[in-house]
Amino acid sequence: MRQKSYLALASLVLLGVVGFLWHHSEKTTVQFSQVAVVDWDKILTDLPGMQIFKKNLNDTFQAYQKEFQEKEQKLRAEHQSIVDLQERLDGADKQKSIDLEKRREVFSDKVLQVQKEAEAYQEMLNTFHRESLEKFHKEVNEKIKIFAKEHKIHLIVPKDKTLFVDSSIDLTDDLMKVLSSVELPVFVKE
Repeated sequence: MRQKSYLALASLVLLGVVGFLWHHSEKTTVQFSQVAVVDWDKILTDLPGMQIFKKNLNDTFQAYQKEFQEKEQKLRAEHQSIVDLQERLDGADKQKSIDLEKRREVFSDKVLQVQKEAEAYQEMLNTFHRESLEKFHKEVNEKIKIFAKEHKIHLIVPKDKTLFVDSSIDLTDDLMKVLSSVELPVFVKE
């Protein structure tokens, strides 16, 4: 919280200095100011590529949950059949006791296998998510740099890190148009 306050204060001071210098400069017509703000949350929420990415990731996670719920149900049914067999088993039948023990071992192996599959799948999703966002941020940063250079903007500040913003320097919608072409990959299970 303290760091956010310092950042907001520093942003405010910087905006004040730049605004003062800009106001007192000899230039009288400037199409865009040298400082701009953007609503980053709006961009991340409304950007078409991000919406598609989030939907794909959510759909993939839902399918993942369904798949492993089905496996869990099968394992529960198998566990119940082992418990039922154990209750019916009398201690005198050694062969049935040996068969029951083998079924328990096979069942334990299946449980471990499903756990490993779930962990591997979750790791694959996490890696995909992380790498996709890294790619997204890299591409977005490049487009923002080009946008800033074309419009002679020296500083772009997140809107939520400022105390006051004049709407004339809010370039969120303009930047959204530039970033609308950024696409994120779609997860495909191998």
